[in-house]
Amino acid sequence: MTPRKVYITFLGTNQYKEVDYKWTKGDTSFKSPYGQEAELIMANQESGYTPDIVYTFATKTAEKANWKEWRGYRYNEDPPVLCESKGPGLKPRLEQCLPNIPLRLIPIKDGLEAESQWNIFETLIEHIKPKDELTIDITHGYRVTPVILSSALHFLRLTKEVTIKHVYYAAFETPDKRILDYVGFYDIQDLTEGVARLNDEADMRKLLALSKKGRFPIDLSPLRKGDLFTDLERLTNSVRNVESHSVGKHAKKAMDTLTTQLKMAQEHGKTIPTLLLQKIKEKFRTLSYRQHQQRFDQDYFRVQQELIHTLISHQLFMQAYTVLREYIGTIGMIFIEDSNWHSPQGRKDRYLIGEVFLGMIQFGEEFNITNKNKANHDVLKPHYDRLVQKGLAQRLQTMMILQHKNKQHKHPGINNYRTAFAHACTKQLGVPKGWEDAAEYWLKKLKSITKEIFELQKANPTA
Repeated sequence: MTPRKVYITFLGTNQYKEVDYKWTKGDTSFKSPYGQEAELIMANQESGYTPDIVYTFATKTAEKANWKEWRGYRYNEDPPVLCESKGPGLKPRLEQCLPNIPLRLIPIKDGLEAESQWNIFETLIEHIKPKDELTIDITHGYRVTPVILSSALHFLRLTKEVTIKHVYYAAFETPDKRILDYVGFYDIQDLTEGVARLNDEADMRKLLALSKKGRFPIDLSPLRKGDLFTDLERLTNSVRNVESHSVGKHAKKAMDTLTTQLKMAQEHGKTIPTLLLQKIKEKFRTLSYRQHQQRFDQDYFRVQQELIHTLISHQLFMQAYTVLREYIGTIGMIFIEDSNWHSPQGRKDRYLIGEVFLGMIQFGEEFNITNKNKANHDVLKPHYDRLVQKGLAQRLQTMMILQHKNKQHKHPGINNYRTAFAHACTKQLGVPKGWEDAAEYWLKKLKSITKEIFELQKANPTA
């Protein structure tokens, strides 16, 4: 179905004067007391635009003043006096230039109270259909109507997927009386949404897409300078896809590139790109490795902790619980000499050794030793025994499998939540209660245990 072309305007109460309006560019002009008439006639001349329907929002006072007749009120008298007719009002003029096009007068309340303004918002929403293409005239928007309109348009873009083609203002008070198109300012709503996604979801994709957009009122080119666009794209994908090993690498590369572009944006006085780059840096800098390293060292685990915290703070709990579980398995790599996550063999070792370590933590003495896992078990066993002696293995086990019935602890173990998330709650009706608080609770415990394990390993690395 072809989208409707909808023209929306507002009618005022003043004594409009005839103005020789010029088009948005060039010398095309048209004289009328109504900017709406001039806009529609010149838009048709310049681009062949004819709306499928026209909605005119007006109070009862505005309707008397300018809908059927060109009159207006004299406000220098108390009460204001309706002027004598000077000729046809907006309706007959639109009927002449738009024959056979429906013209709808939409009544709105005359008042500044919040209820009246909500009425305008709701009325506008009711009359717009999904996918409509909107051309809007704001010349005589009633008092705070432009603010209401801005909010309504953003809401419509998100809920009914409308397209805003033009936002006209007939500038009768300027020397050249030109029709101005402010549609670019409504694109800033996209920028606001992009920042909201960054804040709420650690997602830069909307901002990056805007930086590639041809028609945009703000210069976002600093987000595309050099390798920055690619680096930021890789970083946001690695966070949201939970690429646990490489997220720190991508963050390091992105932060290095971003720091350079941020300095350049500041030096060139690019205020909005500077704010955006600072916000991105603030959001992701803690995920960066301190050096370009490839080992399962303390910096690696620091980044994993920050990744878990980022996922939790942005309500990505399924991913957070996955990383929490895998983190415990990766602890086993602390005891493997020359272990790394960078090479294919290193990642294969992590998968095999990490799963064995997870099993030893979870099942303790009941861990099932097989021909397949015996070699890795034997390598890990002396280190595991040290963790048992220090009570660290038991604390890790509690983190993984603690059940609700243990009243000494406030939260169930990680596996209770992770299993529910990982298997789409096919075994139970929902995720066990307390999953938001439990994630932060176990992360705090995990940080403490990790610190103790590194101190233990540093004191006796060959044990």
